[in-house]
Amino acid sequence: MRWFEPTLNSIRGLLGQAPVSAGLSAQRQIEQVRQAMLDSMSFGGFDQRHHMVVRRIYFAQDIQTLWYARSDIMTVLAEEVGETEAEETLRRLSRLFDRLLPEARAHRRSRRPR
Repeated sequence: MRWFEPTLNSIRGLLGQAPVSAGLSAQRQIEQVRQAMLDSMSFGGFDQRHHMVVRRIYFAQDIQTLWYARSDIMTVLAEEVGETEAEETLRRLSRLFDRLLPEARAHRRSRRPR
């Protein structure tokens, strides 16, 4: 039944399934976001609460979990480096999520006044 495989592949293509390479690229982007978030938390003086935030980022399973971890990062950074610098760091991190979040969240985020 090997003659049937190209037809199945064509049907998958018509249905819009993403190729495997696109999945790998998205996973690579998620890892880049994760690393940037961890880098933003890399300063001395962590207490147990900070370690919990780092663990949450490190073990996040998907981009949505990383998106919601931003509020924890904001809290930690505001305590450690001040609110102004924390907001700027969060703005830089938020830009990394472009085209990685579901459309509904991206539209809601873009309407937020600055």
